[in-house]
Amino acid sequence: MMTPLVSKQPFHAIYIVLFAFKSLARLPWLIMRYGIKSSRPYPEWSLATCIVTAMTREIFRYQTATLSNGVASVESSQTKAKERFRKVQPGPASLYTGPLAPGVTKPAAVGGLWYPEPPTDGASDERVVLHFIGGAFVLALNTDSNGADVATSMSKHMQASRTFVAQYRVTTSSDSRFPAALQDIITFYSYILETGVKPSNVIVGGDSAGGNLVLGLLRYLETYPVLPKPGGAMAWSPWVNVTKTAGEDYYKSSNSKHDLLYGPLLHWGADAYYPEEATLSDDEVAYISPLHRPFKTTVPLWLHSGMAESFHDDIKEFADEMTAVEGNSIKLCSTKAAPHDILLAHKPCGFTEQLGVAVDDASPFF
Repeated sequence: MMTPLVSKQPFHAIYIVLFAFKSLARLPWLIMRYGIKSSRPYPEWSLATCIVTAMTREIFRYQTATLSNGVASVESSQTKAKERFRKVQPGPASLYTGPLAPGVTKPAAVGGLWYPEPPTDGASDERVVLHFIGGAFVLALNTDSNGADVATSMSKHMQASRTFVAQYRVTTSSDSRFPAALQDIITFYSYILETGVKPSNVIVGGDSAGGNLVLGLLRYLETYPVLPKPGGAMAWSPWVNVTKTAGEDYYKSSNSKHDLLYGPLLHWGADAYYPEEATLSDDEVAYISPLHRPFKTTVPLWLHSGMAESFHDDIKEFADEMTAVEGNSIKLCSTKAAPHDILLAHKPCGFTEQLGVAVDDASPFF
């Protein structure tokens, strides 16, 4: 994608002012429109939910227009975390084979944050969650506040002793397209095992694009057993239908009008993530877009979707496809009236209670 004019100064500063003015001007109209309960998209939605979803779409609009990827904010947050931050070096070359073999894209050092603190000796029997936050493959969202929110949910409802929230590379150039993020997922998972935690005590999780990467990890470990498999996997609102027409696909969903996602953001993400001028085999495309490409996995896989999110139908169809594979242990939990990714959006959208119910559903599954 070409660098837009509004991403350069002084046009960027002007755009920020205009965007802020437009957004603030919309608030009174949104309050009047959704102040009447009968005008809300779903009876279960509060006024705050309606406003938050609408304003989140505006934020995504801004980030897409300016190609603002949030990497600087994440790096600053990691620096402030001090001893909880870990920069993880790539593992041995044998870990990256098949579709993850180095080419234009090579394994690189990546970082993440521990909650509440890094493991110490004797942590082998602890339950550890390794989580990957979404961002359409182009937005870095692993700030300390987002990570802390995920970790709190995992500790309270999953009985996780520790959570490591990992920031894989988002696509910013040719060498960070697919399979860069999946190479990073292997790097992070290998690191967790190196801390001494038993594989059976590790739950890998991800939301949105992060959930997509969790599915890619499971597929990879099944095909290339370079590491022992984790004890379970969670995918929250996973982006399972990643096509080069992702923006158009989004608006075909009956829920797209009110969900908090933004079609052009998904188009940016898919267009950036797919390798440039590369002819991918169907086996390789399966790592990017797993819908209609089910696979066998010995890892229990728990999936979540919001019934008001644009991805709901795709996630349900994918869950059905995976369940049909003999030997798979798959469970889909759907939350009524929930928008996309309540793991991250539960507080501003007012779905904290529903999030707790969902995680409580996942815990005994593993």
